[in-house]
Amino acid sequence: MGSMSMKIKKKEYKLIKELGKGGNGKVVLALCRSDNRYYAAKVIPIINESKEMIQSLENEAEILLQ
Repeated sequence: MGSMSMKIKKKEYKLIKELGKGGNGKVVLALCRSDNRYYAAKVIPIINESKEMIQSLENEAEILLQ
């Protein structure tokens, strides 16, 4: 995966490796730089998606973060 990273709720994660793929995206092993813990992160590309689909994905993310 190289040296990819992403930010979620103001925390930065280093993407380590792909764990699996599905119809909507993939799951990756991610290292949180602030607490040095590993997490599974669902990565969904949103290129050319409708506003409704993006809103649905954001709603799903909020539910999963609780």
